[in-house]
Amino acid sequence: MLGVASMLCRLGVRPHSTSALASRSTADFMAILAYVNFKREGYVTSYASDPVLALGAMKVWYELKHGLAKYILPQLKNLLLDEALDTGGVGEIGEMVARILLLLAMDTCVMGDKDFSQCYHTIGQFVPVQDFLDVLQGKKKLPIYLKRMISKENLRPEFNKWCSKWDGWYVGFTHFVQLQLEPNEDTLWFLLGRQAAGIFPRNQNGADLLIPMFKKRSNSRPVGGETTRGEQEGHEVLMMLIQVKNRSPVDGEFSKAATERLGPWFVFGKNSDGNSSAGKSTDEIGRDPKPLGSTDVRDTIRIYMNVRGRTRDGKFIYATTMKDNLKPKKKGNASEDPVFTICLRLLNRVTYPFLSEDVASILSNMVESQYDPLGLVEGDLDYRDEDEKRNKDVSSYAKLSLTAKRDKLLQNARKALAYAPGDKEEE
Repeated sequence: MLGVASMLCRLGVRPHSTSALASRSTADFMAILAYVNFKREGYVTSYASDPVLALGAMKVWYELKHGLAKYILPQLKNLLLDEALDTGGVGEIGEMVARILLLLAMDTCVMGDKDFSQCYHTIGQFVPVQDFLDVLQGKKKLPIYLKRMISKENLRPEFNKWCSKWDGWYVGFTHFVQLQLEPNEDTLWFLLGRQAAGIFPRNQNGADLLIPMFKKRSNSRPVGGETTRGEQEGHEVLMMLIQVKNRSPVDGEFSKAATERLGPWFVFGKNSDGNSSAGKSTDEIGRDPKPLGSTDVRDTIRIYMNVRGRTRDGKFIYATTMKDNLKPKKKGNASEDPVFTICLRLLNRVTYPFLSEDVASILSNMVESQYDPLGLVEGDLDYRDEDEKRNKDVSSYAKLSLTAKRDKLLQNARKALAYAPGDKEEE
């Protein structure tokens, strides 16, 4: 399958159980076979949190030069268009692309500019949180805006102070796993031990993804494996909350989505007052794990991603006050201290400088084509044109544009899709 299994096991995406691919999911897609029904015609498969499998998948991504752009991502796109993967629907494609972006940023932190073969001793290691944010944001200083995109550069000292707060904090993840229960502090430690990030349930309001981070005490062994509460004493654990949107051209309700709905009290509303709820888990000695809803919003790194945005400002820091990030009943006592969200609203190399041109192009095409079947055709033709330009000096390269003309292909596609006549229709 052209290495696409290495993508699925890192993203936590599996083939539809009803698809023709389901019976091959264990052999072809690195999935775990959990159950076969008694007639042997139905399967239950999953991707458990397996850091060793994820590290092996990383090797597939990077061992072959340009393998990600030439083979793995195009095959992933084909499976998406065939609706063979359980992504949760059209709107969830953007979230899956966001997971790819975050994994590529994390891999860049670990590998830098080196080849995978030169990084065996660093693969899977934790890196400083600030290094991860620097890769994700790029080297340029991001502008700071208030509501209505009003520039607020005088908040730069407060922002720098907030950034310095993450000195000594570490992050590391090699794959994503689905969160079945409401996470608590023990969940964060479990994810760290498995070097995983979390996926919230579908259609949940607020954050879509969760990345744990920790600050270890001095003279302690590295955090790894399934740590016990005793080993956690002296360590601190917090999280990044990421919301992903797939909207174009208007990014509606951006202000709320990037602030209030990324607040811990909103994301973890059930236990935001610290009260126990039915079905809430306890640790190995019977104590209630600390609920995450009580986490101060200033102790959370919030990231807002729109993978289809068309705004002029692709990335910036969005500043609000504590009053805009608290429960309504607590707003009256809120301070005017600034709270920040990292916003990434375009999918291109300017926004994500760690991407190659090929990878950025195919990821962008992946989210664009889901909303417009004809857009898939146009996007693929654009990709074909770019590929021909890159190989213009290769004598053996077959230039399909000479025989399969763009206009003719678009005309045939419109007829096959039964498009009604309109502005783009050609006679």
